[in-house]
This record gives sequence, C-alpha cells and structure tokens, in this order.
Amino acid sequence: AEPAAAPVPAFSDPVTHHQPENPMTLTPEQIDAIEAENKKLKEQLAQAAADKAKEQTARLHAANVAFCEAIPANKLLPAWRGVAVATLDTCAAQGAPVEFGEGDAKALLADKFKEFLTALPVSVQFGEHATQGNAAPSAGKNPLLANAEARASAK
Repeated sequence: AEPAAAPVPAFSDPVTHHQPENPMTLTPEQIDAIEAENKKLKEQLAQAAADKAKEQTARLHAANVAFCEAIPANKLLPAWRGVAVATLDTCAAQGAPVEFGEGDAKALLADKFKEFLTALPVSVQFGEHATQGNAAPSAGKNPLLANAEARASAK
C-alpha cells in the first residue's frame, strides 16, 4: 500500500517551479553608458583625493613655516630656516612615520626635530659686546697716545 499524500492546505499558493525573466538584461548602449559613468566617477574620486592630499600638504607646510618663524633669529639663523622647513615637510610626507623611543617614550621624527630646533643654543649675539663694563681695565696710558707722544718728541 502506498502512503497517503500529505494534504495540501487550501490556503497555500500552488508551488510553481519556473524562473522569472531576468529584469537586469541591459543593452550594449546601456552597458557603455554605465561604464562611462563609472570611469567618470573614478576620475572624480581620484581628483578629490589628490586635492585633499595637496590641501593637507599645504596646511602642514604653513604650520612648519609658522613654527620656524617663531624660533628667535639668534637661535635659528634666517639662512637655516628654509632647510628646517624643508626637513619638517619631508618628515611629514613620510608614508610610514619614523618614531624614536619605545612604549610611552615614542615620538615622531618631526616632533623630535622640533624639540631639537627649539633647544638650539644661541648662535649669534645681537647686541653690544664691547661695552665700558665689559672692557678690560686699562694698564696705564693708551698705547696709541703713547706712540703718538713718542713720535712727537722724537722730532
């Protein structure tokens, strides 16, 4: 005896096994238009990324110039400012940051270079050095005056 077929509920939809037509069928013109739009969007994205990188580089350069300008001229000579700014720009442009130290003492190369620049000793003294207070005590008569008197008396 064959087993009885399971009763099908009266409220269920009939099961049909057919594949619907593919609604995503595109014509060659549509494919070309989509590809052209994708290419245009990729170019726009690349341009936006390049503009953002350029803007960030300009912002970092301005910050580096401002930092170097804030260091007194007797510590960082004006002739060295361009080199200091270029070095800071190069440190910032590194793909992977160069770090010094370990653990909590880690510091970026640009930060360490800034510490170095601010810790520079005074290179040039802007001021009077040979003042009356700094002069050596005179040992008698002025040698020029003595020489002039000696020549005058020899005549």
